[in-house]
Amino acid sequence: FQIPSSIGDDGEITWSNQITYQVVGTQLTRIDVGAGQSTVIANDIQSIVFEAAANPISTVVYTVNAQKTLVNDRVLTASITGEARLRNV
Repeated sequence: FQIPSSIGDDGEITWSNQITYQVVGTQLTRIDVGAGQSTVIANDIQSIVFEAAANPISTVVYTVNAQKTLVNDRVLTASITGEARLRNV
C-alpha cells in the first residue's frame, strides 16, 4: 500500500514509501519499506488476508483471524472482516 503524503496546488500527489502488513510470529506488523521501520499493531494474530473486491473494483476486503490461549487452557478465537475503499485508483 501507499498513502498520499502531500498534494500540490496543481493536484500532483506525492506518495509515501510502500507500506506492507504481515504476521510475524503472532504479531501483526506494519512495515514502512523505504524507512525500514516496523510497528506492531496487534498481538495474538493467526492470519491476515487482503483481497480485491469484485465490485466495486476500488475496494479491498480484509480478514483478520486471532487466537489466544488463556491460563486455564481455554482457547478464544475471533475473526473480523471489513472493507477499505481505495482512493486515486
